[in-house]
Amino acid sequence: MADLMPNTNQAELVDAIDALVALLELPADDGDRSTPLPDCPSLAGLAAMFGLSAFEQALVLLCAGIELDARVARACAAATGDETRAYPTFALALATLPEPHWSALGPESPLRRWHLIELAMTPGLPLTAQPLAIDERVLHHLMGLRQPASQLRGLTAPIPPPEGMVPSHEALAARIAHAWSRATEAPPIVILSGHDRGAKRSIAASAAAALGLGLISFAPDAIPTAPADRATLARLCERESALSNVALFVDATDLDGDLAPVIRFIDETVMSVLVAVRETLPGLRRPAMTLSVSRPAAA
Repeated sequence: MADLMPNTNQAELVDAIDALVALLELPADDGDRSTPLPDCPSLAGLAAMFGLSAFEQALVLLCAGIELDARVARACAAATGDETRAYPTFALALATLPEPHWSALGPESPLRRWHLIELAMTPGLPLTAQPLAIDERVLHHLMGLRQPASQLRGLTAPIPPPEGMVPSHEALAARIAHAWSRATEAPPIVILSGHDRGAKRSIAASAAAALGLGLISFAPDAIPTAPADRATLARLCERESALSNVALFVDATDLDGDLAPVIRFIDETVMSVLVAVRETLPGLRRPAMTLSVSRPAAA
């Protein structure tokens, strides 16, 4: 594993997994499991982004370790006394990891709300015995790699900042950056109205760059109509926003038909979102600011 992890963060991840293996190998009757695992910058950053407790951090590490170090699988099997159960479960985590708490398994817990780990949901197994797996995007993040989430592949694409803009468009980008920089909670939705799609993309990318954010486009016609699927997609976009430090640009300029799915999708997020439309986007519950983007005059 060391060959796969050359940088400092990855070396510290190796140290944390070493400590995890030692913890899993403690005798079952050893009551002292309160010693915290070593710090790992990427894991600590993940905890700060999504509000993870010490136990939830350890559970993420356990699920990452099963992918990165064969010793973790052997330790899981040994801890359960069953060679066929060489995988993490919530029951195993409760019995072996520091500061355990039942709420970490809840559907609205950070681990499941943000799809940091997934339950296999194997028929016939109780919830606490379901195999747990780390999401691929989260594993890459822990290893210091930036790889797009597989669930968003084909739905998003990066938008680079423009090399230059006319002064009127620069002023609009500055207004957006100012409004977002002053937001104390979720930033207001920015609605860019008008017919010049290229100008709206450039303004959005420039505003994001002014705040040190990247910008990714999102295909609005891919928004599911089923509420549960739409909520899942919103969570994945928010997770990507946090992991990659990006804002979302939804170009609905040429979207035919009802804009209600776009509105509902945006209302279910708390991330930084810019929406391009021809005229307006009525019915948003989140605070919003609308800016009209005009084609620049010849001068």
